[in-house]
Amino acid sequence: MKLYLRVNHYLVVSDNMDVDSYNRSQRVHFINIGLGTSNNDNFKPKMDGYTRESNKKWKIRTLPAIKKLLGHENQVLDILKMDIETYEWKIVMELLEAKSLLYVKQFLVEWHIFPNEPMRTDFPAMFKTYMKMKMKGWRQFYSRVEARHHSNDYFLSQMDNGLVNTLFARN
Repeated sequence: MKLYLRVNHYLVVSDNMDVDSYNRSQRVHFINIGLGTSNNDNFKPKMDGYTRESNKKWKIRTLPAIKKLLGHENQVLDILKMDIETYEWKIVMELLEAKSLLYVKQFLVEWHIFPNEPMRTDFPAMFKTYMKMKMKGWRQFYSRVEARHHSNDYFLSQMDNGLVNTLFARN
């Protein structure tokens, strides 16, 4: 899982690398924490090609908790980027419900639908999440399909999506 925040400098927040937090340069900081729908020091990730250890636990935080931890509670995020391998659907809905995207100018996300997850029964909620973003003023300015293979027995989609907050207003 990778999350990139940009506020006057770049923060790379990630929890799938076996790397401790460090400053890559004066303006680029790596923080070994993942984005989640809750604050949890013992999050057990699903096992897939991106997880290396079957018993590894990750530290995850909500976006407001990460911003607070970094002293960015009242900061506008110029760019929020995430590539979090199917977790994005629930996290984006949580970000919308918590109004955490109000002070984000641009949102870059890679949407994932893998053959074994999310479950097809989750598709209506995923569609609702995407449509809710549109209702909240998010408009697409970029998209690129990474993979798309659909049949009755097999479903795989990956798409990079760039969205801009058309209702952004700095208070």
